[in-house]
This record gives sequence, C-alpha cells and structure tokens, in this order.
Amino acid sequence: MRWDGVSQKAQFRLDGDFDDALVWGTGADNVYAFFHRPKTPAEPFGATTVLRLRDGAFQVHPSSGAYAIGALRSADVPRLGVVGVLSKAHDPASVVLVDADLEPRLVLPALPLASGSGATVDETLDASASLSAEDVLSVWVLTRAGRVFRWTEGGAAWAEIRPFPKSGGLAEVSRGTGMAPTRIQNVNGVQVIRDVFRAEGGHLRREIATLEGSGSIVTSVPPRPIYAAGDILPHGRSVTYDPSPGIYGWDPPLVDSGPWCWSMGCRSWGTVDWQQDGVWTNTALPVDGAPLILGSTRSTRYAVGTGGQVYTRGRSTPPARALDAMWVRREGRGSGEQVLAMDALSDDDVWAVEHTEGTYQARHYDGRAWAEGFRAPAGSVMVALKDSLWFTGTLDSATNETGRVSRWKAGQWTTFSVGAGARVSLLAKDGPDALWAIGHETTTSGALTPRLYRWDGTAWASVGAPFSLNEQFGGLSAAGGVVWATGFDIYRREGARTDTIVCPGRPPTTHDRTWYGPVLALGDKARDEAWTVDAESTLFHISGTTCTQVGPVGAKLSIRNIVGVNASDVWIVGFSVVDAGGPRLVHWNGRTLEPAKLAFDPVFLSASVSPLGNLWVGGTHGAILRSAVPKPNQSTE
Repeated sequence: MRWDGVSQKAQFRLDGDFDDALVWGTGADNVYAFFHRPKTPAEPFGATTVLRLRDGAFQVHPSSGAYAIGALRSADVPRLGVVGVLSKAHDPASVVLVDADLEPRLVLPALPLASGSGATVDETLDASASLSAEDVLSVWVLTRAGRVFRWTEGGAAWAEIRPFPKSGGLAEVSRGTGMAPTRIQNVNGVQVIRDVFRAEGGHLRREIATLEGSGSIVTSVPPRPIYAAGDILPHGRSVTYDPSPGIYGWDPPLVDSGPWCWSMGCRSWGTVDWQQDGVWTNTALPVDGAPLILGSTRSTRYAVGTGGQVYTRGRSTPPARALDAMWVRREGRGSGEQVLAMDALSDDDVWAVEHTEGTYQARHYDGRAWAEGFRAPAGSVMVALKDSLWFTGTLDSATNETGRVSRWKAGQWTTFSVGAGARVSLLAKDGPDALWAIGHETTTSGALTPRLYRWDGTAWASVGAPFSLNEQFGGLSAAGGVVWATGFDIYRREGARTDTIVCPGRPPTTHDRTWYGPVLALGDKARDEAWTVDAESTLFHISGTTCTQVGPVGAKLSIRNIVGVNASDVWIVGFSVVDAGGPRLVHWNGRTLEPAKLAFDPVFLSASVSPLGNLWVGGTHGAILRSAVPKPNQSTE
C-alpha cells in the first residue's frame, strides 16, 4: 500500500503465507519490501521474497540463495555505494553490505555468534551502519538474544559491546527488539533496544542503550506486564528516528509498545516509548488499534493502526504540546466501526449498516463509490427490497415501541405495527417484494410466544404461532414460498403446515438438543432446500424434510451468516472465539468445504451474495470486502 498524502492506494499484491514483513526505501522511486515465510522442514530457515519498486515498475526476487534474509536494514554509505546491511538466514554469522541491486559490495568477517559453550548459535535480528566524523565506517548488529556487535572499518574481527547490565542468570531471558541510527552531539551512533522477560514468563523491563563508539548510556522503561516475547515486533521496524537525527531537540525517537493495558484489560489505543532529555516514558497515542507501524519524514510523524488508519503529526511541535496531542487521522477506519448488516441486490446496488460509537447508519454502493450514510434504527437487522429498506425497531431508541418495524423509502421513514406487544427480532425476504418477520409476544403467564408475521405489500399480519414456547431463534430465511427458522429446533413452514426437522445426531429431546444458528433458504417450486449450522459449527443441508450432515466448519466459531445462490456455491461467514477473533470464511463448492484465504483479515460480522454469486462481507474497522474477481454484472442466461 502507498500513501500519497491524500489516500492509500494498493500498489502490489504478493500471494503466499508470510509471518513478517519490512519496508524501507532510499527514495520515492527505489522502495524495497521484504516478505518472510515461516520456517518449514523444507525451508528450515524460512525464506524471504524481496519486492523492489524501481522507476515505477516492480521486480520480484524469489526466495532463494542470497535472499533467504535473516536481517536487512537500510544504510547510507555513499562512497561505497552501500544502501543496506544484510545477514543471511541460512548463515546466521554472515554480514554483507549491499548496493541498491542487493549485490554484495563488502563482505565482513563472520560474527562470533556461538555461545560460550559452543552449543547454542544465536541469530542476527537487526543491523545498522554509520560514518564517524572522521568518515570511518562502523557496522552494528543486534542478535535475537540481545547481544550487540560492532565492526569498525579496517578491523579484522567483530567486537562484542556489552552495554546492558548483567541479567539475572537463568531466571531471566533477553530478547533483542531493534536498533536504529541516532545522533549524539553531532556524532553518529545507534540506539539498541532489548526486552527482558522472566524465564517462566512475564515482562521485566525494556532497556535502551545509546551507543557512540564503544561507550554507552543505558536507560530503562518501566515493565509492561502484558508483554510476551512474541508481542515484540522484530527487525526494529517498530522504531522510528529522525532522518537526520538531532535536528529537532524536542522531537524524540519512538518505539512501538503495544496496546494500552491495565488491570481490567486493554484499550485499543497503541502506546509508544519515547525519549526526551535522556528520559524514556510511555505514552498512549490516539491511534485506533495496535500494533502500530511508525514512520517519519523530515516534517511529519506517521502512525498506522489496525483497519488501515493513517495518522500524521507535525514534527516541529514544541515540547509543551504532549506527544499524544495533535495527531490527525487521514485514512482508514476505526476499530469501533462495525459493518453489522449487508444486502447486495446486485453488484452495483449494495446496502450496508454501520455502527460507530452508538450511532447506526445505512450506506449505499452504486458500483463506483459508497454514498454518505443516513441514520438508521439500532440493530443488525436490515433487509433491502428493490425500492425500500426495512429494519427492526424505530429511529427513536429512547422510546422505541415494541412490535414495530421501520421502512425507509424514497428518503422517508414509516413505522408499522407488527403485533401488539411483539418484540421483533428477525426479518427475511422472499423474492423482490415479500417479507417475513419473527417476534415474541408475552402471555399472561409470562411465557414468550413466538409468532410468524407476513407483509402483504400494505400491512403486516400474524400467520400463526408455529414454534415452541420460549424459542430462542438463530436465523430466518425464505425462498420459493417456504419459510425456514432455526433455534433449538429447525422449522420448515409452507402454507399452513409447519414441519420440525430432525438432523443426524441431534435427537429432539428437551435436554440434549443443540442450538442452530443462521439459516439459508434456497429454492423455488421445483427445488426446496436449506443450509444451517449448529452450536458446534457443523454444517447441515436440508432437502425437503431430510437433513444431512455436511461436515464441521471449524472449532469454537461464532457463525454470523450463511449466504449463497445455489447448492454448489454457499459461504459460511464468522469468526473464531478463541484466537483473538480470527476471521472465518468457508466455501462449500458442492463437494467439499474449503477455507478462503484473504489478504486482509477483519472479524466478519455480516455477509451477502449478489444474484450473480459475488460475495460481499462486512466486519470490524468498517471493512467491506468483495470477492476478488467480480463476475460481469449482466444476465447469465
């Protein structure tokens, strides 16, 4: 992605599974991106694909040979034509200075990475290079274990610099975090960061050493209990310093520190450690989401949060203005912005409901852009017909009357009564005009009687109470005049008849019944079928009144939607409830269930499929995704 000062623009996509990335450049027409693949038996050191933007074109260097990179950082040694310091992953002791084409310019002596016993070999994590006032080249290397090495031009070997205090023996584990060039009284040097953890887990302290020559000044940042070793971003990419360090005395270096956490949990704001007058402190930035990606130019600080938000802040802000002030959001969506409902009438006629800080808005996509939203009733239920939108509830949530639904048509709102005292929970459409609803009415004994309602084009009317008392519904869908509802049971309603469907392994007893979630009805007069999932995320297919188990979608999932246009093109959409809300998008192709791989992974909250089968999904951070290769929006006959 490239930020041009106005908006983000996708520049290049590289398919594959990667566990790390690093981007830097020597100019607007010479940018490098390094994508690292995880270690496998076939690639015991992992592998790095190098993508280079040069003169407006992209060059891809495959993962092999010299490009199995352990660490690579930019350097500026004009007289040698050097732009980077590189260490090879398959040869951790190797260090070479490379030119703009990543060709070796100067091969340095091997690093003495073996431990004192010789049994353990460390690994290069980060590197830097600088010139002294006398134009003498120094190269610095930080290892994964937090050791620091320095090579000086003309030397025959590396010297290990020991800037940090001796750790607490076997009770402590050190982890290298990053390094970056700095400037101390106009003398080039580096600042090196390491984190120290208890051997049994838990962060003890962050130590930052300022090095010039062989001398050092070490300062510590208070411990942050939320840290784990895997939470620290590698390759020093979370460190930002002046391009020409020291120009602005009040513009401190920043180090990404993860989410803002306290005894009750974590906020979504990211935090940074920052230095001023030799003292390091921790500050929460008003950047929605963590981890942060930090960057800078001579005039501007940049911070990027989850959801693709880009924040900027001028660098010449005087010290009286706090570091957490004067950040301006330029691009992206916040973690509080959620797309709760979607309905794609076609690929150039899509509606979505967004929720942000207690406000609900409906927005429309016309095939070119999303229009400005307008206020909508609270909730995640929306149905789009060819000329109107329908919602449960009314606009005035403070006096929201039960038993009412709202219609938006031609810019005007109208409310309709569904049933006296009914609490409407679900809406579904059948074709371009027919609507169905489920609501609960409370009896004199306090029991909840679920009812089915139908819109006939002018008014709502109850068509009976064909469900079990106190039923808790998971889904409602209709197709071809047949209505399907799910809860502790599966209901099929056609005309005046209601059938209760029993699925394999799910006896309809009062103590062993599962709960069924979203349901998708597909069919017409010649075909009658439905799809649903149970509480164990098992997918079932129902043809008529016969239920067949298709297979497990995944473990411990929250399934939010099942959408599709035919029996061989069904999507199951949701998120994991155990791995930090990891998204789940699974496709049934008529034969097997297959998970989809996406370049961007929000938590999915809503979905819809256009009549031509293009998938639309909505999630957190205001994310709306469409299937990668849209089909022509024209008749398929």
